[in-house]
Amino acid sequence: MEPRVQYARTSDGVNIAYTVFGEGPPLLVPPLLAGSHLQLEWSVPARRTTYERLAEHATVIRYDCRGTGMSQRDRIDFGPDAVARDMEAVMDAAGFNRAALFVVQAGAIIDAASWAVAGAEGDRINRVIFWIRRRADWAEVGRRLSRLEFLMEEDWELYTEIRTRLIAGWEHADAAPFAAMLRAGHSPESIRAADEMVMKHRHGSPSSMSSLSIPALILHPLGEAASSQVAVSLAAECRSGEVLGIPGQVVGPYPNEIGVAAIHEFIRAEALSPDGAQSIAHLDMGAAVKTVLFTDLEGHTEMMRRLGDARARDVLREHERVTREALGAHGGTEVKTMGDGFMASFGSPQRAIECAIALQRVFAAREIHGERLSVRAGINAGEPIAEEDDLFGSCVILASRTAARARGGEILVTDVVRQLAAGKGFVFVDRGDASLKGFEDVVRLFEVRWDA
Repeated sequence: MEPRVQYARTSDGVNIAYTVFGEGPPLLVPPLLAGSHLQLEWSVPARRTTYERLAEHATVIRYDCRGTGMSQRDRIDFGPDAVARDMEAVMDAAGFNRAALFVVQAGAIIDAASWAVAGAEGDRINRVIFWIRRRADWAEVGRRLSRLEFLMEEDWELYTEIRTRLIAGWEHADAAPFAAMLRAGHSPESIRAADEMVMKHRHGSPSSMSSLSIPALILHPLGEAASSQVAVSLAAECRSGEVLGIPGQVVGPYPNEIGVAAIHEFIRAEALSPDGAQSIAHLDMGAAVKTVLFTDLEGHTEMMRRLGDARARDVLREHERVTREALGAHGGTEVKTMGDGFMASFGSPQRAIECAIALQRVFAAREIHGERLSVRAGINAGEPIAEEDDLFGSCVILASRTAARARGGEILVTDVVRQLAAGKGFVFVDRGDASLKGFEDVVRLFEVRWDA
């Protein structure tokens, strides 16, 4: 159901359209300069999906800035002062004194910096999230658009269609509804003003970002070099900014479910370090996205036959104690035990890998009732289905299949886990593509090296 559009009046007398939906900590989502319309954007699948995901664990506050969308159209101004007035009016009308700010940045960094700094200076923003997705050929896109400017007055519909295709890609599934939203949400005058703002500051972030003292989480699609460079540059400007690469497919300008989960955890986190920053390594990836660990005791059946039920049970009991102790030490949640193995979930891939390494080191260093145990471990991350203290779904099955591919003493992880844990000090060895039962596509697996 689309949220109800309401109106707020700014201190300089401009009417701003806004919506409020979802439950949880307040999250202010300013519009994209490239195009915004509170009603029509719900017809763009990628946007609607993102808003619905955000609203699962946040109160989302959306608005159209002055001069665009459903807000007052005759007051075109995209400068920081106007942005601050629009934002302040919307937050007052929505009934929030402070909120986290989520800025989607698909072009020049100035948009994000303006909104963040304006909000921080007004003491209305307690933390900020940047989603950076910058096209490597943005300057070339700008040059092509400038050659088409004559079409704005001659054929507005054709211009918006071409503009959308140039920015989003000619085959993009959301291009048609986005073009319709662009036509309804902009005028030739506002498009020119937005382009001037973007092109003027396309080379980087303003020095005023160094005054941003609130915690900043800077997300970017993993593997996109241009986006990563901008994200790192922005983090260097902030006093307490941290960068997190988001793996998986990204459709449109907004992050996928893994990125949204990181946003949820960041805005609900309360325990901050003295300088206001929180380590990304300890972010729970949200209520929906989990890291699943499977362990399996190699040679269990043969051991039972050799030792007999009583002695074998003593060994298994100690194996269970050691495993549960490691889970507790690394923030893992035991989902269930399967006699000779465990299924557990973690809030982050780093914790799951650290737990698996700790287990392997314990079993490699000591005998249990005269037995040297050898454990296989497999890890995957995704969005499982939770029912009655159990987890189900393809991401759980993939974790189990991954563990089955490991040999005793090995830890195997999927590519998504490797990407999420990149830069955390682990050594990954590419084990190549694997055809796993129940999965049509091959799965890339990596071994985590550990020292005994």
